[in-house]
Amino acid sequence: MILILSVENIALGKETRQSSIYTNKGRKKSVSSNAVDGNTDSDYRSGSCTHTKNHKDPWWCVDLQSTQQFQSIILYNRKTNKGRLKGFSIKVSETGECNQSTFESNQVCYKDISSRSEDIYNCNITEGQFIFITVPTGIVSVCEVEIQQGDLLHYNIVKLIVHVFVINI
Repeated sequence: MILILSVENIALGKETRQSSIYTNKGRKKSVSSNAVDGNTDSDYRSGSCTHTKNHKDPWWCVDLQSTQQFQSIILYNRKTNKGRLKGFSIKVSETGECNQSTFESNQVCYKDISSRSEDIYNCNITEGQFIFITVPTGIVSVCEVEIQQGDLLHYNIVKLIVHVFVINI
């Protein structure tokens, strides 16, 4: 069971960037800020998901404005094309910027090794300023990223929601 006094999504509304922007005719641009707009809608057509162009080593990044300690990173996957997040990696840096140079100069601190694509991923990583998400598929597309900071009273993990995947590091 997780008993929490208070939880805050410290990524909400923060500055973001991604390696490229995919634009589909007649639809909103799939910009990086869509992942920190507070909307967890997993329907890509609603315009609240990110989407890079298909290229080598794509990435999405949020700048928390300073080094922060946090309890978890939660990724909300798309309803369709769920496989695009499969095998994702997270890089965390305390220095640099949300750019290609910082992305390339940091090591992976978490890699998804699950055998199936999930709706929601919960990654327990503890500290950083620049959080990068990358995938081996060539396209980063995520509908929301929450970085949770809060006061914990007692910490045991319980699976409460179907299709929630909890990752312990």
